[in-house]
Amino acid sequence: MNTSLDMETPATREFCFLEKQGFSRSEQCPTQITYLSSVVRLDILFDTNRSFELDVTICLDAHLLSRPSEPSFNLGEILRAAAAPEAARFRCVQITTQSSLELFLSEMAKLVRKYGGKLLEADMAEFHRLAQRREDECQKYADETNLNRARNASADAWKKRDYVAVVKALSSVAAELLSESDKKRLIIAKHRSL
Repeated sequence: MNTSLDMETPATREFCFLEKQGFSRSEQCPTQITYLSSVVRLDILFDTNRSFELDVTICLDAHLLSRPSEPSFNLGEILRAAAAPEAARFRCVQITTQSSLELFLSEMAKLVRKYGGKLLEADMAEFHRLAQRREDECQKYADETNLNRARNASADAWKKRDYVAVVKALSSVAAELLSESDKKRLIIAKHRSL
């Protein structure tokens, strides 16, 4: 992998629109460029050590707001929240050449302008909406993980005719998450475990 890629030149060229919106560059190194407004922070991040991932994050600057911390939202989250067609493409961008770095920085800058405007303007409702969406996505993932674990445990227990274990596994999940077949299996296992 090429670790001598130049992010600074194309990033400052593509994200110069931020300076016209009242942002200034506050930090800069080969792997991170930070723009700050009065309360918003935008970071362009490039991991040249391991993953070679390129990303843009936007957050309320906790230091400027005298708060302990504020969540940052990456470009993928911003695009998913906007139901943007580009969302799937920007989940994880790995860069290995200077030309791909320049191409994706240009594309990311366009997407930040198109979908990140409210965040750049410190629209609190938009920050709260993204925070709620993240929480919902995390809960959905946790529910799916727990449901799959319960289904696998109940299937193994069913094969062994250990109906108490089937009941225990399926009862560990919220009833509204269970499919009709899960519910039927639970009812049968309850009757057979008596």
